Amino acid sequence: MKIAITSVGSLVGQNILDVLEGRRAGIEVVGVNSIAAAAGNFRCDRTYLAPPAARAGEYLDRIATILRDERPDVALPGRDDDVVTLSRLKEAQPGLGPLLPVGPLRLARVLDDKWESHQFARLHGLPFVDSALADDPLAIEQLLARHGFPLIAKPRAGHGSRGVRIILDESQCTAARRLPDYLLQPYLEPEPELAEWGSRDGGGVPLFHSPMTQQIACQAVIDAARRVRAVFCTHVLSMAGRPQQVVRLDDDDVNSVAQRYAEQFAADGWVGALNLQGRRDRTGAFRVYEANGRFTGGTSARTRLGFDEVRLLLEGFASLRLPPPAFACSGEVIVVKSPNDDLLWPKAINSLEADGHWQRGTAASPAP
Repeated sequence: MKIAITSVGSLVGQNILDVLEGRRAGIEVVGVNSIAAAAGNFRCDRTYLAPPAARAGEYLDRIATILRDERPDVALPGRDDDVVTLSRLKEAQPGLGPLLPVGPLRLARVLDDKWESHQFARLHGLPFVDSALADDPLAIEQLLARHGFPLIAKPRAGHGSRGVRIILDESQCTAARRLPDYLLQPYLEPEPELAEWGSRDGGGVPLFHSPMTQQIACQAVIDAARRVRAVFCTHVLSMAGRPQQVVRLDDDDVNSVAQRYAEQFAADGWVGALNLQGRRDRTGAFRVYEANGRFTGGTSARTRLGFDEVRLLLEGFASLRLPPPAFACSGEVIVVKSPNDDLLWPKAINSLEADGHWQRGTAASPAP
């Protein structure tokens, strides 16, 4: 059995590798990454260097060549860019389709663009947070009339909370309107310390000034036959866009919303992973504000809580049955995420940079 992971050096790639740790007997892991000095590269059996995803044509060609040469049983996307790339590749080269757990390109673009996600949800009557394009003055005026401050400004495309801004007043809103390809949404369930955090001015900007934020995150797995295998919801505390604490959320209303989203995406042709993120509005109703077609930085935490999403996807696409993880728990527990210490060997990095690939156990490519 062979599993490929694109952007294996990403937080998502790290989570997939963590979930597979101790369960890789008979499994070969092939990684692809655009940065040689990434710890995830050297946790694989073999890794290939690729151009940055921003060079879309070159990146797609490189991924296609690697997949044709390696013929993995399944290829897992490690970033949003990879979801779009694999969807594009699935349509361009149908022969690779069975190993790509993603849906059609039109849906990948819906998932990659928060405004398109908003429009998809409205079309299908799914609860999505109220949204307005930053370059639409009337829509923003109406958004403020309905919700007031604070708002949140986000790039239409992007991941890892990059470029996201909390908008507390009219001057900040005016500045946000000039940002290209942004949208604005009401900031649901604002944290109690948000007003104090936002009022710090005149004395310099604190070096570390992001408050702890909370959200509801739901993960679904849709198999190759477009059946929703399972849905799992959690409450997450994050710092700087990275999960810090994760607990299981058993809430019928939240689970129902997540199930409806998963079934609608499946009906429209999506397969593989589906992630939903959101908060409750003033009425207590769960509103999604972002959707992704991949695993996330919370994958290993959800596995510890008993939701073995990587196993479910591998079963649904490659008929692979992983042994149960040694670290899964049941009952009421809190998963606390902590940084890892990883070792990198300059010789291995230099080998990957020079040759464009690295393989465990070879003299030319020493392994950490």
